[in-house]
Amino acid sequence: QPFEARNHTRLGTILRINDEGSAAEAAYREALRLDPRNTDAIAGLADVMESDGRSDEAMELLRPTIESDRSPLHPMLSWTRVLSGLGQHEQLVRDARRWMDRSGTSSMQAAPLLFRVGNALDALGRHDEAFEAWTTANTPFRGRWNDTLHAERTDSIIACFAEEGPTGPPSAGVTPIFIVGMFRSGTTLLEQVLAAHPNVHAVGESPALPAIIRSLPGSYPNNTIELESSRLRDLGREYLQQVSAGAGTSSHVTDKLPMNYMNIGFIDRILPDARILHCRRDPLDVCLSCYSNQMTSNLAFTSNLESMGRTYSEYRRLMNHWSAAGYEMLEVVYEELVSDPEPQARRIVEWVGLDWHPACMDYHRSARIAQTPSMDQVRQPMHTRSIHRSRAYWDHLAPLRAALGDLTPERGS
Repeated sequence: QPFEARNHTRLGTILRINDEGSAAEAAYREALRLDPRNTDAIAGLADVMESDGRSDEAMELLRPTIESDRSPLHPMLSWTRVLSGLGQHEQLVRDARRWMDRSGTSSMQAAPLLFRVGNALDALGRHDEAFEAWTTANTPFRGRWNDTLHAERTDSIIACFAEEGPTGPPSAGVTPIFIVGMFRSGTTLLEQVLAAHPNVHAVGESPALPAIIRSLPGSYPNNTIELESSRLRDLGREYLQQVSAGAGTSSHVTDKLPMNYMNIGFIDRILPDARILHCRRDPLDVCLSCYSNQMTSNLAFTSNLESMGRTYSEYRRLMNHWSAAGYEMLEVVYEELVSDPEPQARRIVEWVGLDWHPACMDYHRSARIAQTPSMDQVRQPMHTRSIHRSRAYWDHLAPLRAALGDLTPERGS
């Protein structure tokens, strides 16, 4: 029975990640029928409930596990997510610290919870404590990023795509929309706005384009130089087949993998009719947001303020290159989008080739669950509370400001 329960739990997690909340709930409930003590199923079901606005049910489900002396990490993360959504930040900090003291978990294992604690302390205005929690959470992951190699790769991309090159023919059918930019720059928010449009299918952070790039013989980007028009066309078709599965009658499909900002030249060659939206946000705000949230292991630069600043500078250098070389894209400034939502949203919808639809302003009521660190924010109407959030940490961010150099904004701007 426990083995079968684990299989249903894994199925529930896959379904939840793919925005199939009802099916995920059924799978988790079946897992708990087979093994009522399966804490991963308890936590997964609580996450589904919380995403569905059923916080009270989620808390009642989690409470017996949380109050036990041997509660594992997963239910505790679900518990603190519910508390965060309810604005119960004091209790979140208290419960999380009690759990860490009791469990004796290492800072690496407890990192997801430490990030949650830091963000709760930030909401309470306890900035020094918040920054200490984030730094403790980030410390085990430092040293896993090579700034020099990243800069050299940026050099190679700029040299390879010095100007617009040969392209494949325009693709028939669905129009791809790439949402790119630095992580935590508003890409999830922008995708949710577009995904609310009835003619848009959102695929989230699709692995399709990086997988196609990895499949090419040789080293990127030099291995794209000699590709013939027919091969470029085939690669474009391959990409569209992957991202349009499940699109139904939608005319447009969004791919919001932020790091595709490094692939704009290649995108132009295999998908010349693609629409590219570049999300830009205040450098200190976007870097602090990366530092204060747990990112995936291949984004280790976010765990070190100096590397964060240097990587951001390389990102801006590459974006400046795309613009100077004539690659067409629309820049979406996060601060302008949240301060003046409807005019900005109308501009974006028109630019990607769609008629305006009022549902775009009700994106936060969508049943779609964004599986990124921004998932809690995009379930709310747009707000300006995150603008200049970094200024409360000005002194703490001295290493970041030094690495950003001339890109550092004024303290009061």
